Amino acid sequence: MHETPIARIKNWHQEASEKLTALDSRLLELEKNKEQDIVTLLHLMEQKLK
Repeated sequence: MHETPIARIKNWHQEASEKLTALDSRLLELEKNKEQDIVTLLHLMEQKLK
């Protein structure tokens, strides 16, 4: 069966929405990792100064 333009747009919108959600959670994960890396780096620098 041939997909109607509206159905194609709805499918495209759904896929785009899912991809954005996945990217958003990946960005949050990277942000958390970056914060943890900074904390670790500061801790190591503090140890070096002692």
